[in-house]
Amino acid sequence: MKYISEVCKLLCISFFLLTSGVHAQSLSLQEFVTRVKAENVALKISSTAIDLAKEDSKIARSTVLPNVEISGNFRRDLNKNYLFINDPSGGLVRLRTNFNNSINASAVLNQTLFNAKIFDALKLVKLSEELTVLNHLNQVKDVEANASTMYWQAVLLKESVNVLNENSLLAKSQYEQLQKLFDKGVASQLELQKFEILYKKTIPELHRTKNKYAAILNELKLIANIDLSSDLQLRDDLKTLHEALNFSQLKVEIDNQTQLKILEKEVEISEKEIYAKRKFWFPKLDLAAAYDFNSQDNNFRFNKNKNKLFFAQIGINIPIFSGGKHKAEINKARIKKDIAEQNYLQTKSVLHKNLENAIHNYNTAVDNIQLYRETVVLALKELNILEKQLQLGVITSTDLKESRVRLKQAKLDELNSYLDLHIAKIQIQRITTANQ
Repeated sequence: MKYISEVCKLLCISFFLLTSGVHAQSLSLQEFVTRVKAENVALKISSTAIDLAKEDSKIARSTVLPNVEISGNFRRDLNKNYLFINDPSGGLVRLRTNFNNSINASAVLNQTLFNAKIFDALKLVKLSEELTVLNHLNQVKDVEANASTMYWQAVLLKESVNVLNENSLLAKSQYEQLQKLFDKGVASQLELQKFEILYKKTIPELHRTKNKYAAILNELKLIANIDLSSDLQLRDDLKTLHEALNFSQLKVEIDNQTQLKILEKEVEISEKEIYAKRKFWFPKLDLAAAYDFNSQDNNFRFNKNKNKLFFAQIGINIPIFSGGKHKAEINKARIKKDIAEQNYLQTKSVLHKNLENAIHNYNTAVDNIQLYRETVVLALKELNILEKQLQLGVITSTDLKESRVRLKQAKLDELNSYLDLHIAKIQIQRITTANQ
């Protein structure tokens, strides 16, 4: 019976682990970013703007194609109308003026032969479609950078929880050591109480950090469109040094940055608008062709009484005066172009400045990592020495507390330096990544 009970317990544990793992996801940074790019709701909405731009292009292209309309009607007269005429003999002649049944059918074709405004509008719509694609790519890169930054922030909190947990366990261990000294009569009641309070003070900070970690995990789930009830595990380690960057090539790559490509496209659109406005005075040529059939009869023999009409015409339209509106529109388009060019130069300057700051932050983070790594080693050595002195009862709680806090802070500073390194690398990549 005991054997059967153990087997049942093992099966229950296995079933629990399997079912709990159904909603668990373990993702590396690359896997997380890939999911965000595929499932993020904002990016899905942004991608629909590309589809809308394509439909606008189709609508614009339809203006140069022929427009054909067909219409028809049937009418039944419910009364009779007559025309009365006096004949030479003094009598009265009555002539009916309507038929019981009448039909009409017509077909009209309109075709634009030449209209500079329409043709330039087609080019503008095409440029707008390209701009929409660039805006979507830029948003993808923004979301990717934000998701990567948030991922590393979450990893920092996760590893900070480990450091704070170690700190709390160390404070508890020191309290237990002093408890043994107190039992031997080596330590006082006051010192024992101080060590107990120091241990209890480590718990609130640990709980706050755990809560922050849980909150940022939910943010990660939202941005990646992951079920909030699932268990998300982050696989990457914060303490990862990046490969050396070739800083000499980074400034050159800024010219291919997506934001600059967007502004270049806006300048191009402004130039095309000016060019299009100048064609306002160009003549417009249109072709129209129509066919009309109508017939009337009392007994539905429509071939007996019928009329047919077919014609084609070419029309020309030349603008003469617009009341100054056209000139104002050209000036407005020129101002928009100047603004777009200034935005391009300003954005390029800001990108260069941000790149310099990111490179500085990257180099500073590398130096800080080495510094805090050495600080952690020294703090560990100091703490080991003080713990041996504690066993001899020759140090106070303040000495041990300060040593433990220095070790904890050195570990947290090292983790924050790694986070600074990751964020600087993300910023550098965001600025210098070429448009794809």
